[in-house]
Amino acid sequence: MPAPLAYVDCETISLDPGPDVIWEVGIITRDPGQPDQEWQFQIKPNERLADPESLKVCRFEERYAVPRGVQALAWTPPTLALGAMPPARLTYGRVADSIRALLDGRHVVGAVPNFDTERLSLFLRKHAAADGRWRDPWYYHLQDCEVLAAGFLRGRGESVEYPYKSEELSRRIGIEPPSADERHSALADARWCVRMWDAVMGS
Repeated sequence: MPAPLAYVDCETISLDPGPDVIWEVGIITRDPGQPDQEWQFQIKPNERLADPESLKVCRFEERYAVPRGVQALAWTPPTLALGAMPPARLTYGRVADSIRALLDGRHVVGAVPNFDTERLSLFLRKHAAADGRWRDPWYYHLQDCEVLAAGFLRGRGESVEYPYKSEELSRRIGIEPPSADERHSALADARWCVRMWDAVMGS
């Protein structure tokens, strides 16, 4: 039986680790025999920790949608696509509990996934409901789709130069990266990881 997977990407206001630097999370869960499920969260960060370059890369000023007085928002893609329903307004605790439940027992797949899980771990430890001794909810073997792609290319006898570029690796395995308007948005980058994973491992 294939293991349950979670393709994960986080956007942050700083490259420094901490519980209050994440502002956007995209999660796509995959279970055997079921269609993939998608979620997107935006979380109010501590903007005093912000790095201007990080804000620019992820287009924070353009895309941040959490209204004043609200701690977090949650969407599913049909809501994003149709605009028929407003996003759910969540507290930090509710969004932390939701993320923990979504990732429980799953193999996390991402592009440099430890960047995301290190920060998610700190966020969950701070905000998720206490239930005894803490453990990270995901399975401890993280899956890096970029490392997977590099190994796939080497297995075909092709050279891989380090440090490599994500976009170049992706194109070399036949996967077009997200457009400039989508890149560094959490759900679009998580979907990119799905496509890279499937190109190498099969859907």
